[in-house]
Amino acid sequence: MPISGVDGTLKKRMKDTPAEGWVRAKTGYLNNVVSLAGYAGRPDGRVFTFSFIYNGRTDEAKVRNLFDQWLILLLK
Repeated sequence: MPISGVDGTLKKRMKDTPAEGWVRAKTGYLNNVVSLAGYAGRPDGRVFTFSFIYNGRTDEAKVRNLFDQWLILLLK
């Protein structure tokens, strides 16, 4: 799975944040549905699993940013 701020579909996401390098996830997009699901690790060894799904009409970039912000908050 891609790693936040490092490669794949997450290469440009969560850069220079506490989540960079700590999130492995798959992205998804289907007409009006945006998703992100995977694992988020912390330096203390805890690992969280997550699945975010948004279904509705809005700018997909805003939804992706919201998902990233949730993960950044989780990993602070």
